[in-house]
Amino acid sequence: MEYTYSDELMSDLHKDAYGSRPGISYRLYWQTLSADEKQAEWEMMIRAMQAEQEAQREYELESIAEYEMQIARNLDMGAGTREDAIRWILDSMELSPYDDAGYVCYKLGLPYSMESEFADILADMVRWEEIA
Repeated sequence: MEYTYSDELMSDLHKDAYGSRPGISYRLYWQTLSADEKQAEWEMMIRAMQAEQEAQREYELESIAEYEMQIARNLDMGAGTREDAIRWILDSMELSPYDDAGYVCYKLGLPYSMESEFADILADMVRWEEIA
C-alpha cells in the first residue's frame, strides 16, 4: 500500500475537512493508529474535505445568483447603474467605515474573488461620510 498521509499535515487536513483543528482526544487517537489505519483515516478526511469544498462552491453560486437578483431588483426600482444598485445593497447593510470589501463578501456569502466589485464603492461611501 502506498501511504500519502502526513502526521505533520493531519491537523490542517482535519481543519479543511471539518472546520476546526482536532482536539486532544483525536490527536491521541491518531497516534495510536497503524500506518494502514492512518491512511484510511486520511482518505476519509480527504473525502470530507472534497465534500465541504463542493458544498462551499454550491453555496457561493447560490449567493452570487441571489446577489445578481438583488442588483436586478434595484435596477428595476430605479438604480441608474449597476454601481448604484450595488451601493444600495451596501447601504442596506449598515456598514461601518472600518468594514472592507472582504467583509462584504463574507456577509453576502460571495467568494473573496469578488472583493474588487465593492472596493471603489466602499471607498466612495467612506469619503462621503467624512464630508457629511
